[in-house]
Amino acid sequence: MEHTQTKPGQGPNCAQQVLLSACPKLGLGEEAAQLAAGFGSGLCWGEACGAVTGAVMAIGYQCASDPALADQSRVRVREFIGAFEKEFGAVTCKALLSADISDPIAHDKAMEDGTIAAHCPHFIAFSKSYLEEHL
Repeated sequence: MEHTQTKPGQGPNCAQQVLLSACPKLGLGEEAAQLAAGFGSGLCWGEACGAVTGAVMAIGYQCASDPALADQSRVRVREFIGAFEKEFGAVTCKALLSADISDPIAHDKAMEDGTIAAHCPHFIAFSKSYLEEHL
């Protein structure tokens, strides 16, 4: 799976890109990012941003895999979501993009008019950076 940022709609989705970036620190192979295939575009419904859900998967896995962190999952996830929301003002794709991408027509429009390309790389980069610093 390609590690670099790809054009939206080509290659790994937002959730996969974030989870993939954490795989080496988590001792996971790249195939683990396939678990996030259905999480892009806000769970394919414009809800929780894929960059958020990819990071939450990484944080949750780290906490579940380390007995010393087992009781910290909820706190660490909430800290990340709080930091993301503070940075961007929301955590759902609908709010972040000001578009209801659960509607296939609106999703296609957001892809074509550059809305997704203009915003989503920032969400992905923030989540990757957060994980780099906090995992």
